[in-house]
Amino acid sequence: MYSNLYKAADLLIESVNNYLGLFKHKKEFTAEDVFNSMVYHYKEVKMIDIFIMMYPQEVFILSFDELYISLHRNHKNFLTLSFMRAFKFSDDTDETIEIRFTLDFDSINCYSYYSENIVLNAVDLKSDEDSFDKLIKSFKSEMFYEKIKFLRPDFHELRINYNV
Repeated sequence: MYSNLYKAADLLIESVNNYLGLFKHKKEFTAEDVFNSMVYHYKEVKMIDIFIMMYPQEVFILSFDELYISLHRNHKNFLTLSFMRAFKFSDDTDETIEIRFTLDFDSINCYSYYSENIVLNAVDLKSDEDSFDKLIKSFKSEMFYEKIKFLRPDFHELRINYNV
């Protein structure tokens, strides 16, 4: 069923690039732009739709679909903001797929062992409609996020991982 994973990767990358393409130029985006874009992507782009495009005859049931947002000190003592969307289908395979977008801010020194993250998942939203907004608001009020939210990253990277 998943014989064409490269095609799936291309569709995932294209879906993220479509949202990043909303910015005038990728070199000009800020942490806040990417944050809002990745949350929007998670809320609006249903991963199952990408696979239905590839395999219209198959039935896909998601086991989970989550967005992890993390702000942490990297190995060079600078700040890194990363987004990872992980999802898996409820079938007899162990295939898990991750789409990860990372922003490095080499101009912001961070000498503490700082790390903060949130996980957005659809299960939480079912029990509390405001849960995403509460988590996002709390994360955005972090001191280190305040330092970078209007800054452009020094480096950014988009990756797709399978069977993680």
